[in-house]
Amino acid sequence: MTIAKTGSMDIAAQFLTVVIIFIFVLAVTYVTTRWIANYQKERSVNNNFEIIEISRLTANKYIEIVRCGEKYLAIAVCKDTVTLLCELSKEQLSLEHDKKPYGGFREILDKARNVNILEKENDLKKLIRKQIGLIYFFPVICGCATASFVINRFMEASSIIHVREITLAAI
Repeated sequence: MTIAKTGSMDIAAQFLTVVIIFIFVLAVTYVTTRWIANYQKERSVNNNFEIIEISRLTANKYIEIVRCGEKYLAIAVCKDTVTLLCELSKEQLSLEHDKKPYGGFREILDKARNVNILEKENDLKKLIRKQIGLIYFFPVICGCATASFVINRFMEASSIIHVREITLAAI
């Protein structure tokens, strides 16, 4: 290991190397996060389970009608337990999903504002993506920039010229 005073060009080159490595790590992290999110999204989509109706009994107790494959089940959902009440036939249920007397809250709000639902959802998705980027990546960038400056100061103070030597000195 050589320990010597370094020139400003060497420090700038090392700092640039650290920044490039940092950008590469950020890119790999971003791609991995997107891949994992898409993988989990694909696994959660299914056609075998569907909650048909929920009725609240108390603050933490519900009765639900659930479709599992071709069977309809009435279950009681409590804070810590789920209990099967009975199995229902399709004829016992009134499955009128299309008949909503008032529609959903979003439909009423969109009619009042005369806003196209698709445009509103796209704007919301864009806003959420920007906020996620700000929440996750801004602290990472600030932390890495701070670490880069601390490493630079450590290198100047100790006259260490290689990143490997800094790592060994820090350990």
